[in-house]
Amino acid sequence: LMPLLVWATLVVIQLQLTLYFVFQERYKEEMFWNWPVVSKTILVLGMVLLSLIHWSVLAVGVRLEKLLPGWYWEVYMRPLNARQLVFPAMLGLSLILVTYILFKPRCTGLNLALIVGLGYLLQISFGLAEGQGYEYIRRKYTDSYHRTYANIAAADFINPLTVVREYEQRYGQQMFPSTKPPGVVLFYILLEDVVNTGSPEQTVEGRYLTLTRFMAIVFPLVAILVVVTIYSFTRQLVEPEQAIAPAILFIFIPSILLIPMFLDQVLYPLLFMWGVLLSWRVMKRRSLLLAFAAGIYIYIAVFFTFAMVPLLPFFALLVGLDYLMNYKNRRIAQPVSLFIVLGMGILITLISFRVFLNYDILLRYEIANRVVRNFDFVLRMGGTMTDVLATTAVRPGVGQILRAALLNNLEFAASVGFPVFLLFLWRAIATVARLVRRRATELDLALGALLLTFLALNAYGQMQGEAARLWMFWVPMV
Repeated sequence: LMPLLVWATLVVIQLQLTLYFVFQERYKEEMFWNWPVVSKTILVLGMVLLSLIHWSVLAVGVRLEKLLPGWYWEVYMRPLNARQLVFPAMLGLSLILVTYILFKPRCTGLNLALIVGLGYLLQISFGLAEGQGYEYIRRKYTDSYHRTYANIAAADFINPLTVVREYEQRYGQQMFPSTKPPGVVLFYILLEDVVNTGSPEQTVEGRYLTLTRFMAIVFPLVAILVVVTIYSFTRQLVEPEQAIAPAILFIFIPSILLIPMFLDQVLYPLLFMWGVLLSWRVMKRRSLLLAFAAGIYIYIAVFFTFAMVPLLPFFALLVGLDYLMNYKNRRIAQPVSLFIVLGMGILITLISFRVFLNYDILLRYEIANRVVRNFDFVLRMGGTMTDVLATTAVRPGVGQILRAALLNNLEFAASVGFPVFLLFLWRAIATVARLVRRRATELDLALGALLLTFLALNAYGQMQGEAARLWMFWVPMV
């Protein structure tokens, strides 16, 4: 592949030089360098070029984990068969439904129902192509190490409150639960209780099978329901004709379709979007009551996954940017009071969980942070654990953080599609320009806060690799 890429690069350079010498007089014309036209041209060419490179890598079957140490995902080549005709059929159905939705943008309820239904069918189509239906979807989860949570739920006959109160003693030393707050295990145990209520005498294996079969049917639907929240948020920023586009795009994102059954896909994007929507309403209404509710919500969201921690800087950045753009008409006391009340909501919830549920979020985060960082920055890179790292988290240097950011963004871009990621970067540049010139719209405020939060997420250096799954909560914002 490398000789092919080098050859393609030389061809591009040769073409550029040829165009320069042939048309150099045109380049000197005053109106030739029209930045809006030039920037969009560069964007489209970049989208095409990166897509071609991406597909070439997939077609050739390059082992990226050898070229990029820390790369997690592998490419598997599957033989063609007649069952895979389901994909052209789904393509045709998608084109028909998307065309209808775009021509009828004001039929909001029907359009969202069509998007949810299409998103569900797109996920299930992979099971149909394998000739196994829902069983294929189920095994995407049960053949992974994350089946640990369903195993715990099926095997442990335990009071749900005990899960939280005794989390460190029961699950704190297990590989996957040790990286999570109690909300993940609690979620599976509560779900298992509901699913198996009608047949409590099953064996552990039977309970596990019933639970995972239920998940295979229901989880793909729950994962797509986030499009309703995506539309509710974007509808406040753009016209209805444009607001439906992000919801449509979401159901075609590769990582959403290819990594089903994980809470990263099923639940976390929904939790994140609820937090974003709530933060936006706090900023718009400048309501102390809503700020207090946002503090409670952020804590509870973090109780289910530490991936929701970015909601806190997003809230601060959103309110802060709103003040900076409108400081002549605002008093500094307004954002400060919102921050204080948000903190009160978090603090009261933290104390309540500590007193009544014996849950120490700081201790749990310290342990999870140590396990994740030591695995990503040491074991994943071929290093070995030491006695010191058994009790202390590695502190990555600037070089390691920059390398992790590059790897994570490459993996994330590949998982959402390079054209989509380039659109995100292109819009981010335009947003920064408007913020700097103090010409920001409400859309720019939202995107600016999200962009700065995303940059902070990269700079923190919490993880290295597997961003396609771990950053799925971020997909609605891209």
